[in-house]
Amino acid sequence: MKTKKRILSTILAAVLILTAALPAAAASDPLTYQKGSRLESDGTVSSFYKVVSCVKTASGEITVPDTYQGLEVREIGDGAFADCGGITAVNIPSSVDKIGANAFENCLGLEKVSYQGSAFESSSRVIGVAAFRNCIALKTVLLPGGLTEIKDEAFKKCRSHRRFAARYSQKDRQGRVLALLGLHLGHDPRKRYRYRRDGVYELLRH
Repeated sequence: MKTKKRILSTILAAVLILTAALPAAAASDPLTYQKGSRLESDGTVSSFYKVVSCVKTASGEITVPDTYQGLEVREIGDGAFADCGGITAVNIPSSVDKIGANAFENCLGLEKVSYQGSAFESSSRVIGVAAFRNCIALKTVLLPGGLTEIKDEAFKKCRSHRRFAARYSQKDRQGRVLALLGLHLGHDPRKRYRYRRDGVYELLRH
């Protein structure tokens, strides 16, 4: 009888340990995702995931994955990272084509944003209203070549920025992304950039 009780106690203890470990594994990813779908230009419907929130205690460098549970991560939702003051850098994959309104607003410790993308891509990308507003420590922003719209106040109150770079091919010497940035930086950045051979226009702002 005692032997049976010991066996049951051992099994119960093992179950409790495994159960306790599950939340810890889930908590290793500070991001929360939501499944969505889109009607594509060819008439097909595609499924994807978007990042809808990040734990407020997240800190250091955050990398948004390009896939989640076998599907592409294509959006960062409205306010997804807002008020995450401990984040210092964020890496956004080329799979993401929409950054929502207020997505990173008030990330007071954010210093660097690297939004990946090819210099020769044709896909469109949008940065939403006030997406990086009041990111007062933001110094470096790397933007993809397919960026087509930067909405109002996207970089408002980002007073620390020193380096914006836009990936572009040599065929686009006018630097459309840089022109878009000019609307938010208060000058024409096309007159203040240097072209690098790796397909990047680099704007230096002091």
